[in-house]
Amino acid sequence: NTLRQVQDSLEMTVSMRYPFTLVRAVDLMRETEMVRHENMRDKGKLQLLDSLDAVKAFREQFKIIFFSHQWTSFNKPDHTTAHHRLTCRALQDVCENEGWALDEVFVWVDYTSIPQAHRGIQALAIQSLVHYSANTDAFVIIAPKVQHEDTGVECNAETYQRRAWCRAEQFAQYLINGTSRMWLATEAGVNPVPKDWASDFVEVFHGDLTCCRIKHKGMPACDRVSLVLPFLGLYGQLLKESQESGVLAEVADKIQRQKDEIFPQNVDVEWIQKDGTTTIKKTRLFGELIEAMEIYLESGHNADELKAQFRSRFKARSDGIIVRLQNSGLGDPCSNKSPSSPVPNAGGSTRTSMIGISGNSTEVAPSESVDPLQGVVVNVSAEGPMHA
Repeated sequence: NTLRQVQDSLEMTVSMRYPFTLVRAVDLMRETEMVRHENMRDKGKLQLLDSLDAVKAFREQFKIIFFSHQWTSFNKPDHTTAHHRLTCRALQDVCENEGWALDEVFVWVDYTSIPQAHRGIQALAIQSLVHYSANTDAFVIIAPKVQHEDTGVECNAETYQRRAWCRAEQFAQYLINGTSRMWLATEAGVNPVPKDWASDFVEVFHGDLTCCRIKHKGMPACDRVSLVLPFLGLYGQLLKESQESGVLAEVADKIQRQKDEIFPQNVDVEWIQKDGTTTIKKTRLFGELIEAMEIYLESGHNADELKAQFRSRFKARSDGIIVRLQNSGLGDPCSNKSPSSPVPNAGGSTRTSMIGISGNSTEVAPSESVDPLQGVVVNVSAEGPMHA
């Protein structure tokens, strides 16, 4: 349900699914390596903030620095400890630059702040990642040159920028604060990110993901799907707050100019089957959700207005699909009838394309060849066509 997704995404901007978990800067600097969440918890060194209101109150007394980095092993975040050592150096440099006392600074870093042992709780924390990134006083990228333990490929600032999750953390910060609080730490030093740094990370959904590398073997969905609603909500929040902030108005303008690339409607996802073969499936990401968010906000959160506009817009589009289907010999999907004769394909052979109608969905099988909505399938029901 499009309206429900828009409303849920906005609700996600005001609540976290798992507490914002921090460690004191001075405690982190006493360690010789990145410490697993459960170990730091058992030492009593973690500070948990249960709500965004609690985060706001906490930041009135303390500063929070978010550290973002690329793991250097499939199973270890920092197998050489180079990231931890640079994190400690960056802590000192950023605090000195900002005039913050180290004992008044708390840190978020994934391996320590996100539960590692319990996958269910870990998933809740990952779903709250955009909140952790956005509600900080500084965002520091840790990107020294380190050879990946398993692939042998050098990890550095360039490979960091290609990672989808790294892009997601940066983009969440960018949508709320721009790049004014972002730092890049390498062997060369700790400096504000370059002016053009945002040009790559805004395309979160085109970044590299481990799930895609392993072709989603044994996985229910691509990780990209889990990022759709959090970023839809942040986009809505940006549109609202950009009316009162010059910095965010500039960010919103840049996002608008790249909207189709930043929020793709669909993506082709490769899956490995049980028999070892692979197949590519078109997976819906934002679809019409960005347009729906804009309508919803412009109408003052008027659900009836959103429904009316969508019924009108997508009825016109689906009517166009029906005409194309009729012209192609596939028949009228609203007739609940399927063509009885095979349809020639481009290679001269034939295939039978049956359009099955159910109460909620239209399925084109075996080949989804209709793409007037750029690959999005339209629902056809007794009440008229509505978007999936």
